[in-house]
Amino acid sequence: PGILYGQGESAFEPLFRCAWLNEAGKGSSLPIVGDGENLIPTLHVNDLASIIKTFIESPSDQPYIVAVDSSSTSQRSLVESISRAVGSGQTHALARVSENVRLGGSSMVDIDIMTLDLHFESDYYISSLTFDWQAEKGLSDQAKGIRNEFISCRKLKPLKIWLHGAPMSGTSTIAKRLEEQYAAR
Repeated sequence: PGILYGQGESAFEPLFRCAWLNEAGKGSSLPIVGDGENLIPTLHVNDLASIIKTFIESPSDQPYIVAVDSSSTSQRSLVESISRAVGSGQTHALARVSENVRLGGSSMVDIDIMTLDLHFESDYYISSLTFDWQAEKGLSDQAKGIRNEFISCRKLKPLKIWLHGAPMSGTSTIAKRLEEQYAAR
């Protein structure tokens, strides 16, 4: 299958984690390795489960089945979608490196996945299946829904702060500093 995502992530978890925690600090941005135009074939884990279930119910005589969503998603599009849906919406270029990239804190991005450049089309068998796709158009198209899955699977709750004080006591200044420090929205 394509690179699996959804229901808590795996391959793209470091990007979701960094964006959620704002690990890079003020002006947090997610890395795009190289020019970001490489294509990363993806598939939502629920869609893989549906394909397997349908395959068991009506087997194919093909020895191999290519299971990917219908998107041709570039690394740039994928990272920007995650950044907009979960974090600050900012990205930055990162020259190709030969090892994993640390994203602040302890999150690591797998360079092999981020620099993958493959264009797959689902084979005829997958195209002929009738099932309800969770994310047929890919992660970029469903980023907000995938964000909600990420939050739900990890039981995350956003931090909310209420500042209260008398006029001229500095609450607006403190609020502005907190917003800048944590790229709050």
